[in-house]
Amino acid sequence: MNSKKSINSIKFVIFFILFIFIFFIFLKIGEAFIQDRKNTSRWYAYKQFPENSLDILFMGNSHSFCSINPTIIDDILNTNSFVLGISAESIITTYYELEEALKTQSPKYIVLELFVLDTTPTRNQYYFQDFFWNIENIFNLNSYIKEITNNSFDTILSLPAIYEHSYNWKNLYSFFISNRNNNNIYEVTKGFLPRETITIELDDYQSFSNQYSSQPYQQNLIYFEKFLELCKKNDIELIIIDAPSLNDNWMKEDEIKIMNRDYIKEAIGKAIIYPQESYSNSILFTDEQHLSVIGATKFSIEIAEQLNDQYGFEFNQNKLNLYQESTISNITITPIENGSAILKIENFPNYQILNIFLIKTDGTTEKYINVEPMLNINNLSIISKFDIRIDNPKLNRSIRILLSNK
Repeated sequence: MNSKKSINSIKFVIFFILFIFIFFIFLKIGEAFIQDRKNTSRWYAYKQFPENSLDILFMGNSHSFCSINPTIIDDILNTNSFVLGISAESIITTYYELEEALKTQSPKYIVLELFVLDTTPTRNQYYFQDFFWNIENIFNLNSYIKEITNNSFDTILSLPAIYEHSYNWKNLYSFFISNRNNNNIYEVTKGFLPRETITIELDDYQSFSNQYSSQPYQQNLIYFEKFLELCKKNDIELIIIDAPSLNDNWMKEDEIKIMNRDYIKEAIGKAIIYPQESYSNSILFTDEQHLSVIGATKFSIEIAEQLNDQYGFEFNQNKLNLYQESTISNITITPIENGSAILKIENFPNYQILNIFLIKTDGTTEKYINVEPMLNINNLSIISKFDIRIDNPKLNRSIRILLSNK
């Protein structure tokens, strides 16, 4: 009798463990369908463009799609471009992305942001499932999984994508995506992610662009060569740029290995495009590694100028002048007597419309509509955040800045 009870207890435990395991797998599969993945939304927006309509394809991870605004570049260069990528990707992901991207577009230029050559698969694994839903070749999918993870559980979590291809779930998934993204921001911004919140203080702009590593990640070297060959095969001119960022002290040692820049320059047969302007103002960054919407505007203008100088793109000087004169240079909050302060926005053109919302610590909001770029604040201590919104009628463009009050 006791032996029978023991067997039943063991069966119950095994059943319970299997139930929890299967439940967790189905939970992950369901999450893949219902979660609003920003990276997947960017791919969906890319696939909405008419075939072979893009001149320039910008590629990379968040250092690219948070730094490059294709709308600005297209206005200045009279081109049509898009910035494609997922968070934390390395050149391994970028290579497979390019294979997929070329199925619907034939860009003349690919502009690759440098950081994908330094990022290891440890970083890839944070977001690599986002790419599963966008890769149409099941064999590429299997190869991709093997390259970026040795974790068998990660492979199990890729099953939704495999089934999607095997059983043609694509239409069902597109239904979920299209209904969730009727107002997909990336169809408007061409893949650019405007980062509005400015919370950091910094004294100096530092770049790790010229640091060399004697031991870069080996698979990055291999896939960089494959990426080059794929560009050559499709008559695409490869341009490599370096987006502004701070130092890399925040990165873990196993997440970044700097590839030798001289090797890259020799491999592509041309110089890497580095930032020439100063990026030492805190309003240009939203955190240690990413430009704010203001910084991205400045960098996009600079990239357009450098692409014109080095590659002879058609150039709209009037649009360049308009963007340059529309870019604010600084935002200062200066405390004065009795707890008051003055908020000042420098280099603010008189044709732009400024609305400022003071978000207080109690959750209420104080509104200032169509105001001057210098605002007196009666009690700075009760303000938690400044919500600054700027409309530019001449460029039909609006930006929003969320500035924390530290």
